[in-house]
This record gives sequence, C-alpha cells and structure tokens, in this order.
Amino acid sequence: MFRNILVAYDGSEATDNALEYACVLARRFSATIDVVSVVHRPLIGDNVELTAEIDQGIRRAERAITRLRNRTRDNGIDINFQTLVGQPEARIVARAESIDADLIVMGCRGVSAIERWLTESTVRQVMGRSQRAMLIVR
Repeated sequence: MFRNILVAYDGSEATDNALEYACVLARRFSATIDVVSVVHRPLIGDNVELTAEIDQGIRRAERAITRLRNRTRDNGIDINFQTLVGQPEARIVARAESIDADLIVMGCRGVSAIERWLTESTVRQVMGRSQRAMLIVR
C-alpha cells in the first residue's frame, strides 16, 4: 500500500510522534521514509540578514536530523534525511512529488481558534496544495 512515505520534520514533539507513526507504517509495508526539514526563507531583509538567518536555521535543522539519525539508525527501516530552504508548504509538496510519495505524514501541535484565524498552518497549506494521502499526528 505504501512504498514511499514523506515525513515533514521540524523538531517538535508532534513531528517526533509523526515519525514514530511513519516508522510503524514503513515496517508494515516495507516502505522507505524520506524525512524533510524545511528552513523557512524570510521574504524580507537584506542579504546579510537573510544569509545569517538561513544559516542558523540550517544548523538547527541539521542538529535535529542528527538526533533523529542516531535514534533511528538501528530500526531496520530505510530512512533518508534532507534539509531544504524555502517556503515549507511548497518545499514539502515539491519533495513529495519528486519522490512520488504515497503518504505525507505531518505533526500538528494544535493551536487555538484565534491562532488558526490569524495564520494558516503549514499542515493546512500542504493539504490545500497536495493531492497525496496525508496522515496528521498530534
């Protein structure tokens, strides 16, 4: 049923839980997991500020991925890790397309109604842009 599973990872507890669910599915279906961490590229700022912010985000993402790699090393699942830069929803959807993901797994922290009204979550944006099956984990 699932051959390629994409997990969007941001280091939060919700995305840790999402990866655990993806591992269960990958074991069950002998699937490959592609873990992607996206460093948000700010829309405004000068080159020096943007470069510094992106570099800091990449270092933070790489530390999180190193922890994940160490934690999942001996679980017998083929897991690929990648850090990307850009708008998270666009990069997640593009990566899912490029690996022909059967499933996108994302963590959802759960926010208040006011926060949902003020900002559209990455999960909702991916749902709106992708036609692929999704599993949302809290």
